[in-house]
Amino acid sequence: MPTNSVLCSRKTIVAFLLIPVALGVPVTPGIEEQKGAPWHLGRISSNSKVIDLENLNAIYRYPKEAGEGVDIYVSEKSLNTKHPEFITDGVSRAKNMFDVPSTDGRSGHGTLVAGVAGSNKYGVAKKANIIAARTSSLKDILKRHKERRAAADWKGSVVNISWGTNFYMEQDKKDIENLIKEGVHIVTAAGNEKRDACVSFPGGLNARDYGSLSLINVGATDGTDRLWEGPGQGTNTGSCVDIWAPGAEIWTTTEDLGAGNCQGTSFSAPMVAGVVAVELSRESNKGLRENPTAMKNHILSMGFRDAVLDGKGNKLVGAVLLGFKDIAGQSRPARPSSPQGAARQKEQGHSSPHHDSRG
Repeated sequence: MPTNSVLCSRKTIVAFLLIPVALGVPVTPGIEEQKGAPWHLGRISSNSKVIDLENLNAIYRYPKEAGEGVDIYVSEKSLNTKHPEFITDGVSRAKNMFDVPSTDGRSGHGTLVAGVAGSNKYGVAKKANIIAARTSSLKDILKRHKERRAAADWKGSVVNISWGTNFYMEQDKKDIENLIKEGVHIVTAAGNEKRDACVSFPGGLNARDYGSLSLINVGATDGTDRLWEGPGQGTNTGSCVDIWAPGAEIWTTTEDLGAGNCQGTSFSAPMVAGVVAVELSRESNKGLRENPTAMKNHILSMGFRDAVLDGKGNKLVGAVLLGFKDIAGQSRPARPSSPQGAARQKEQGHSSPHHDSRG
C-alpha cells in the first residue's frame, strides 16, 4: 500500500506565532501581492533566485482569482480543517471527504500538503476549496467531481498525490486514467529516492510504456534552483519529471494548528496543484478547465525554462521551474515577518520505515 513519509526533522520543524498576511495594492490590474511571504511563494512569482529561505520576507504575486471555485483534492487520510490558515471570512475552506476526526493523529501529512496548496499564508491558491480524500478513494473523487460540475461556482478539479510506491497498482492506474478522461487534473510527487522517476508509481505513469498519461509529475529544487538533496535522499529525476518546484525549507501548516518547515517532493507537488487551481479559476482559461493535456502544456509554458541546475550548478537544458512567468518581478525583501518573538520550540518530526514514498 502507498504510504506517506514526512521529511521534517527536529531541526527544521519550528512552532511560531501566526502573523496576518499583508496584502498590498495590486501591482497591475488583476494581480494581488502578498508581502511577508515564504520563499517558495516568492520564487514562483520572481525572476530572481536570491531569496531568504529562513525569514518570511519575500513577495508573492498572483492572479486575484487565487483558485476560487476550484476543488483541490489532496490524496491523504485527512487534514486538520480547524487550522486558522484555512479559514476565510469565518469559514474553513478545508474539509475531509469522509468522517475522519481532524485531530485523530492521522492528519499530519495531509495538513502539511494542504497548507502548501492553499493555506492563507503559505499556500499558492488562497481561495481554493481543499478536500482530503483517502489514498484509496480515487473513485470517490471522481464521483464528487461529477456531482460538482453542476454547481454555478465550480471551476474545476485538481488531485494532488504526494505519496508513492515501488509497486505498480493496476486499480489505481485505472482510477487515475478515468479521472483524467473526465477532465480532472492530476499532480504527482516524483519521489525522494534520488533515482529515475519513471520507476516510481504513480508519477511514472507518464512514461511512454504506460501511454504517457497527462498527469504532471513534479521534482524538487532548493533555494538556489539546484536539484534538492537531503541527507541520504534527494529528488527523483529523469524524463518522467515534467516540471520542478521548490521542495526545501518549505513553510506550511501543521496538524497542531501551528507551522513547520519541511522538505521533499511532497511539498513541490502541491505547489503545482495550487498553480493549476489558480489558472483554472481565471475566466480566460475557461477552455482548460476539463482538458488536462492542454492545462499541462499551459503550466509548462508559464514556467521558467532552463532555470533548474544540477547538483554541480550546471544548467539542465529544457527543464522548467514552476512559475507565473508573465507576472514575475524581482522579489525584493519586504518587512520581515519571520517567527520573531515566538517560541522556537522544536517538535518531533515524522518518520517512515522506508522511503519509497513522497516526503
